Amino acid sequence: MYKTSSGIIIPTIDGLEVLSQDYNVEGIVYKYLSYAFKLLKPNYDMYPKTLEWVITNFIHELCWTPLEAVFDENNRYVGYLMNYLENLGLQSMKCNSFLDCSEELKECFDFFSENNIYTDDVWGNFIINQKIYLIDFDRYFNNDRYLSKDNLKEYNYKNYNDLIFSIVSLALFTRNEHFHQPYKKWKASIQCNDARSFFEKELKNYSNMKDYIEEKREHILKKHSI
Repeated sequence: MYKTSSGIIIPTIDGLEVLSQDYNVEGIVYKYLSYAFKLLKPNYDMYPKTLEWVITNFIHELCWTPLEAVFDENNRYVGYLMNYLENLGLQSMKCNSFLDCSEELKECFDFFSENNIYTDDVWGNFIINQKIYLIDFDRYFNNDRYLSKDNLKEYNYKNYNDLIFSIVSLALFTRNEHFHQPYKKWKASIQCNDARSFFEKELKNYSNMKDYIEEKREHILKKHSI
């Protein structure tokens, strides 16, 4: 049995739908009623104090912030609860919507810089459902011991660009394919420090992301396969 301080009870995880699974690194995310429950791997470093800091400070419409901590029947902290949001994927978006959401995400990363939040490991940590929401904030930190204010803004902007590229690349390739030549060669061929401007040019002849992804993947595999 699992429970939260507000009184939500999760009787068992047996039979629950698994939304994502990476237990060797972080944990497993289950769907329970209208919630997503992330059961963390023991000793994973999303500690209760870190979780509370995220809940308190990540007040932005594009941050899909956890609701509260989850404890087992012995009152040991085991994970956290979020509102469930179906991930529709990048293929569900119109190109103009993707570009608009990319601009909104830039504002979100400006919010992080303004609030002294150091972003890290943004790759793959998002959900797409009309907008692009950020999730899994265990690699975001208070910047007090990291960078100067100016350097923080520059660093977060780099991670913003990495995030935009990862959103597209994860639609183009499976996670395993990111370790193979076609993806590596395609990524190496891109010389751009402004992801939104890059994709604005890339998408000018497309109306929806589904068509772009299908044609671009085929083109990349043909051009960059050994």
